[in-house]
Amino acid sequence: MFFTKKIIAANIVIGGAVLATAGTAAVVYAMSDPNCRDKLKDCSDRMRDCANRMCNRSSNGGDPEMANSTPN
Repeated sequence: MFFTKKIIAANIVIGGAVLATAGTAAVVYAMSDPNCRDKLKDCSDRMRDCANRMCNRSSNGGDPEMANSTPN
């Protein structure tokens, strides 16, 4: 039983290390490619604008500012 727990723990640690390595490689690739970096910046700007619109709306359902906003 203890040996099984060691195997499971080792798999979790190794899986985490592989995931961290793959994630780091993906981020480095995305930041080194100018086109990808611009696309990520545009996407983050759109997400920020959408979050600002959602957070700044009033609590009533008939908010004219939200009704006149254009969908992305």
